[in-house]
Amino acid sequence: MLAAYTNTWGGVRGVNHVPSYSRNPVQTFLDYQEAVVQTCAQLHADESCAGDVLAFLPGQEEILAVASLLEDRLRALDHGRPKPSFLVVALYAALSRDARRGNHR
Repeated sequence: MLAAYTNTWGGVRGVNHVPSYSRNPVQTFLDYQEAVVQTCAQLHADESCAGDVLAFLPGQEEILAVASLLEDRLRALDHGRPKPSFLVVALYAALSRDARRGNHR
């Protein structure tokens, strides 16, 4: 399945195969944050892809880091349009209820 994914999106750097003793192989993304940013940017740039992207990350620090990187990358793809064609929303457990309500506006 990973081969199909990497072939579809032009390859993802930082993918490593870790041998295991279980029947199922273990694969680790060494730079998963960049992989998330790269994949979201590719989906945004592909005009045949319509809709939203939801990415799950392990913690608040990772979520905020990826949100910042993604906004920068997408802003560059939008070539300085006055109104961005994207909305990056960072949601995590420690975010207050009020902040969650206002985050999507």
